[in-house]
Formats: sequence, C-alpha cells, structure tokens
Amino acid sequence: MRIARGGVIHETNTFCKGLTPAEDFRQLAGQEIIDAHTGVRSYQGGVIEAAGRHGYDLVPIFVANATPSATIARDAYERCATGYSTESATRARSTPSA
Repeated sequence: MRIARGGVIHETNTFCKGLTPAEDFRQLAGQEIIDAHTGVRSYQGGVIEAAGRHGYDLVPIFVANATPSATIARDAYERCATGYSTESATRARSTPSA
C-alpha cells in the first residue's frame, strides 16, 4: 500500500502578538523528509518507522513545520500551500504506481 505523507504543522497561540512569517517554517520535500526524520523520536519519525514496520510504501510529499507562535501570516500560509500543491503534483507524475 502506498501512503502519501505531507502537511503543515504549526501550533497557533492567539495570545502571541504579531504573525508567524514564512521564514519561521522549515520546509522539506521528498527524500529530505525521510533523511531528516528517520530514526528521530518525533511524530514524523514515528510515521516513517511505522510505515516501514507495516510494509507500506511511504511517498514523502511536503512538510512545513514551525515552533508554536502567533497566527500564521497570509504569505506564509500561501507559500506552504503552494509548496504542498507543487510537490504533490511533482510526486504524482514522478512516482510509478504500484
């Protein structure tokens, strides 16, 4: 079974003043996700480990992550959404179906 992995992770604290800019998000795509999180005790690392344990073919798409902070700025949201959409389309074209 093939499972796509992607998303935007941010804990928004509305009591924080200001906005969380795009520069605060660490953005990874494709193999970068696997390389950065394999063997790491985190939710990303757990997804990778569980997929391997159960024999799933994990297709890493795009992940953007920022530390908990203020509401996400509009341009940060748009950059993350564009990155996710672009990478999804790229992976769909380049990843052979099972």
